[in-house]
Amino acid sequence: MDKYAHKSLLFANNSRSILLTSVLCKVMKRMINIRLQTTLLDRKVIPIEQAGFQPGRSTLEQLVFLSNSMEHHRGTSHICRPIS
Repeated sequence: MDKYAHKSLLFANNSRSILLTSVLCKVMKRMINIRLQTTLLDRKVIPIEQAGFQPGRSTLEQLVFLSNSMEHHRGTSHICRPIS
């Protein structure tokens, strides 16, 4: 049972403090993610094949590329293999 449930909330001592830790962690995570992603894209560390992890690109784009590649090589002796 909540120890503050039966006390009057008119007094500051009877209420819980607000924890901002989770909010600060989320903001920090977002800042680090943006900076890391920008750095990796600028230095071309993330290959073009990983379109699902790049802004403005999607996994659908990769599916279309794969489908076109398979169609292009159909009936030939080329082996169509996944991009690694």
